[in-house]
Amino acid sequence: MAQALPPIRMSSSAYCRLKIAHGLVGTDRQEIPANRMKLKRGTALEPVILEELAEAGMVTEFTGSQQLEVVCGEPYRVGHLDGIVVADQVQGFDTWLEKLLPQEFLDDAAHGLSVMLEVKTMNDNSWKHFNRKGLNNHPWLSTYEYQIQSYYHCLVTPEILEMWNSEDFLDATEVGVGTGLSDSILVCGFNKSTDQFAFQYIKGDKKFFDHISGQLQEMVDWVQSGEMPAPDRDGRHFECSDCAYAYCCPAIEQLLETENEELEATELEDESAKAAEALAVAYDVAREQEKIGKARKGDIKDELVTAFGSPAKVITPSFRVNLSEVAGRTMIDDKALEELAEKFGFEIPTKQTKGYTGISVLPRYGVK
Repeated sequence: MAQALPPIRMSSSAYCRLKIAHGLVGTDRQEIPANRMKLKRGTALEPVILEELAEAGMVTEFTGSQQLEVVCGEPYRVGHLDGIVVADQVQGFDTWLEKLLPQEFLDDAAHGLSVMLEVKTMNDNSWKHFNRKGLNNHPWLSTYEYQIQSYYHCLVTPEILEMWNSEDFLDATEVGVGTGLSDSILVCGFNKSTDQFAFQYIKGDKKFFDHISGQLQEMVDWVQSGEMPAPDRDGRHFECSDCAYAYCCPAIEQLLETENEELEATELEDESAKAAEALAVAYDVAREQEKIGKARKGDIKDELVTAFGSPAKVITPSFRVNLSEVAGRTMIDDKALEELAEKFGFEIPTKQTKGYTGISVLPRYGVK
């Protein structure tokens, strides 16, 4: 008889399948506090983001403690939606929000279609990519596609669609979904550094969802046969650096073995090796201090604005502090330019910038 397994969280659909398998069988985790803090910050911001959107006219139902849980089998998965923008609740959007929303979404809302909403908080670099190119061609953002497509295609199963129209459901929630559910998902990207919003409207992709299901079912079959799947990563992937199961991963074990052989074979003299180690440590410390300093500078600026307002000039015994409102820069809209180039068949002129020396300083597993 096949081993009964707990459900796979849809938010982990893009993870290395060995990592998912360890979670299913209850392997001890070596938690990384920084990861927990990232998750907690994102979770804490979500209701604030939804409240801001609601004040601008985008009322979202089934949020917070009322989130809808979607479930599907083959393999057994569970997910919780951030919410649904219900057509019956749309009364018009504030100007700032309407300018950001994709026209396809506005058209669907105008035709009485409700839309699944997914909210993602992002750092500045990820947000800029999302704003220009969506979730595609990005090492981290592209993993969200697995989660979003899983949510959507479990939401539009015949059983769920039947639920929308049931009198019991309408009596319990007092919320309908207008004339139906859109075939696209509205993804809201929120910049944690600048408090900016961006939106992308993504089509439901049944073929991709079936691909995800097939990959996960293959992993479940391995686990139920009493074996663990091979890791999908080579130990150098960004996901490996903060994996709670890195300590028992064969890919990382092999990577450490290879690195130790390279270390033994190095031709650096003792003094050179010590110097290289000291410089690498110094670089790592400076990088962390830079992150902390950047965040602290932002906090101090906010405290000054709260205390003195803006614009304002403040003279202290040691400094002149000038708080001013800086207008946003006019920039080329890369996305619109690409669309024009495709429409009219011209090539966007480019130029090669000057090269530079790149550096990557990463802690070795089991060392730091």
